Amino acid sequence: MAKKTESRPNKTKAKKTEKAEKTEKGERYYCEVCGCEIVCIEPGAEAIVCCNEPMLLVCE
Repeated sequence: MAKKTESRPNKTKAKKTEKAEKTEKGERYYCEVCGCEIVCIEPGAEAIVCCNEPMLLVCE
């Protein structure tokens, strides 16, 4: 499960990595299409999808 945070299109200062295949608690994910950013609150075995595209893992 993931908790949705406010949307910030193209204004994130963190570096983005490749598309993640597995989610871990506390990781941040970013959608390149709409700019939505989420924080994962539970680990999962699947990638998080937004706008029909896998979200990118954000590294700080």
